[in-house]
Amino acid sequence: MANFGKVVVFVVLLSNAVAEISRPSQLSCDFSDDFCDWRNVVAIDQQDWFREERVASDPFNSIPRGVNGLGDVFAYVRGGQGLQEAWLASDAIPCQRSQGMVAFALWKSSISPSLEVCIRQPPNAAGTLSCIARFDGHVATEWVARFVITPPNPKPFQIVFRATFFNPFDIIAIDKVVYEAAQLCSS
Repeated sequence: MANFGKVVVFVVLLSNAVAEISRPSQLSCDFSDDFCDWRNVVAIDQQDWFREERVASDPFNSIPRGVNGLGDVFAYVRGGQGLQEAWLASDAIPCQRSQGMVAFALWKSSISPSLEVCIRQPPNAAGTLSCIARFDGHVATEWVARFVITPPNPKPFQIVFRATFFNPFDIIAIDKVVYEAAQLCSS
């Protein structure tokens, strides 16, 4: 039995590990092949992000195409029953010596869902978000360019896209994510 306890602790430690980037461009992603250096967060939120070239919940809530037209893949999340969240987290950033920027294309299918861009510190820590931008309310049902300034940060952190929903028909999608920072710390 003693060995079983050691194995369980080892598995838990492995599950909390998070990869670290060495260049800002590693977080740039168009979602065409995979999620790049972005990950669904598990055990904290209620929904997962997926990749697709079009998605529809009903005739009024749909995303008919990617930023570059038909066949262009994007990341999206769909609402569930009641208050639901979905987190998409970057690999760890060792630190950021000056301001950075996250730019992306955003599509919301309706007024009610919101998307926040947050800092998670330390990386992979539950419930440690500091959100720096929120996109809610009315937006045109089309791809809209957004950008967020990330403040200097002397310690390792992650960038998190947090989508919040109240309606099962709501959809939020992001595409063409670009992260820029003049100086990252070495790990």
